[in-house]
Amino acid sequence: PKFFDFIGNQLIPQIDSAYKTEKTNRTLLGHSFAGYFVLYSLLNQSESNTTTFKNFGAASPSLWYNNYYLNRLPLKLKSRVNKDTVNIFTTVGGLEGPEWDLAPGKNLSDSMSKIKDLKIQHKVYSELGHMDVPLISFTKALQEFYPVKN
Repeated sequence: PKFFDFIGNQLIPQIDSAYKTEKTNRTLLGHSFAGYFVLYSLLNQSESNTTTFKNFGAASPSLWYNNYYLNRLPLKLKSRVNKDTVNIFTTVGGLEGPEWDLAPGKNLSDSMSKIKDLKIQHKVYSELGHMDVPLISFTKALQEFYPVKN
């Protein structure tokens, strides 16, 4: 919670004051434990009724951490007050563990896909391992979140 608060209350205002930013379309990306933090931030944002980020990209998030704490995410998202559309892009490598990585990622994305006002995509990169996933995941997530307009 302290790191999420730091990002929202100190880092983002400093960036906004120094650069031209799109305040209503922010993205948070992370891999592995940082991917867990991305989804934790979505949970925190839902619980606190804030809209710091609109887009969340989690590459191979460590969903098993803290006894699958993030499995409460679908329920919190369903009951959130702010119903603005949220974009979620999760990935996992097909060479990762079926029990710890593949199944939890699919189960969480399936649960979240039933919630209105969420645009969720979950991709399995079949020939990639845990450390191979971030680059392609972040590139594809950003392409989804910020499509090129012709």
